[in-house]
Formats: sequence, structure tokens, C-alpha cells
Amino acid sequence: MFFFFFVPPFLKPGVAVVLGQSLRPDGKPPQVLLDRALKAKDLLKEGKVSRIIVTGGDPAGVGRTEAFEMRKVLVNAGIPQAAWANVKIWRLKDGSRS
Repeated sequence: MFFFFFVPPFLKPGVAVVLGQSLRPDGKPPQVLLDRALKAKDLLKEGKVSRIIVTGGDPAGVGRTEAFEMRKVLVNAGIPQAAWANVKIWRLKDGSRS
């Protein structure tokens, strides 16, 4: 599911926060994760956002996070370093709901 918001032309573009999707047992990203990452790329290229934040942990226990895999897809798609929002990363305890 994607949500799109109208950004008035006089406002600067915002940030795309891309939600994760659990990786497959073999560690590969599912199609929905790839689609989300590539949609963020499109939004950046269209000037609708100025930065991208990818999110997601490792609930499948494959040793890589959803965010890592999305970032890899976006880097391979040519998204420049300047497009990444610099945010701190917090790791919640396993099983946390907050």
C-alpha cells in the first residue's frame, strides 16, 4: 500500500519514509520491499521528496535488516549519498512493541 500526499509548489519537498517488509527465509527481499524502495526512488527523481529514510529490522533472523537491503537496492539504482537522510538508528529489544 502506498500513500501519496500533495505538496504545494511553494513548500520544499519532504522526506520519504520507506517501511520495511520481512525478508524471505533465504535472505532475499520480497517483491513488495523492492517495489517500495523503487517507488521512493521515483518520488526522489520526480522532486516530490528530497531525502529517503529506509526502515526495517531483521525479524526473519537472516543476519541482514530490511533497511540494509532497501538501501542496497537504492544505491544500485543510482541514488546519491546526498539523498539519504542522516538519522540515528535505535535497536529495540527483540519482541518490543514500542
